[in-house]
Amino acid sequence: MKRAEKSIIARAFDDHTLDEIVLVKKAIFESVDGQEEQAFFLTALMSLLERFSRTQKSGGWLKITDTPQVQGSFIAAYNQQLNVMLQDIRSIKAVKKGDWKVITGDARDYQTEVGKCDAIISSPPYLNRHDYTRVLCLELLVGCLENYNEITDLRHNLLRSHVEAKPRIADPEYKMPQILQDTLDELKMRKAENRVLYIVNGYFEDMYSVLKTSKDYLKSGGHIAFVLGNVRFSGLPILVDDIMVAVGNQLGLEWEQTLIARKRNNSAQQMRDFGRDPSRESVILWRRID
Repeated sequence: MKRAEKSIIARAFDDHTLDEIVLVKKAIFESVDGQEEQAFFLTALMSLLERFSRTQKSGGWLKITDTPQVQGSFIAAYNQQLNVMLQDIRSIKAVKKGDWKVITGDARDYQTEVGKCDAIISSPPYLNRHDYTRVLCLELLVGCLENYNEITDLRHNLLRSHVEAKPRIADPEYKMPQILQDTLDELKMRKAENRVLYIVNGYFEDMYSVLKTSKDYLKSGGHIAFVLGNVRFSGLPILVDDIMVAVGNQLGLEWEQTLIARKRNNSAQQMRDFGRDPSRESVILWRRID
């Protein structure tokens, strides 16, 4: 975490706040034993970054502002946040019991240590061109990664919901659904940008891998629920939920139903150029039948 000239860290924090952040992070790694314990203290640190920075998360961007949302002692706020989190843990331990574990990995790749489960509930990245390595760059730089090169590497390896994500080796079993081919043909007719065609095509190829891996984790009769949002490009509604149903059919999953959770606005550019036509946000339900 460096105070490089013109870096996002330098623009986001004043010198005094950044010095306090560095002191807290140094204390965590020098005084706290164990990765799990360090992760707990780092979570408290990361939860405060936006409030004490001159930034604001705005859609798919991290907007630079004139002043921080909160001013004052970062260390004092950090100690208060720790107390809140500790109280949460005490209350949870008092009323809830169970076994759980967190495994870090790429959802497109099968991991044997996950084992078999009865149900999977997920909200994968939407096809909205949002690059979350930019939106969450403060948290990544302060709490997770070492430098900007690691952010770039992560950006290139994310699911292709944004234009800077790079393609992987294609799954030979994947076949483009006809509904997706028709969508791409219509986008070409509307002279959509090549980068839009790139992410629409690549997104569903990657989502095939995510859904395939999810199916492999399921016991027979198990259920999958994905929360996904439709979008518009070049004024054309991209029916993400319907295309995903076709992807699931290709994998032999039984589609149970698609529940419309809400209607939400499209990007400001789409609404400006093509009018307000909200896109649905859906919960897609499948069952493994083999």
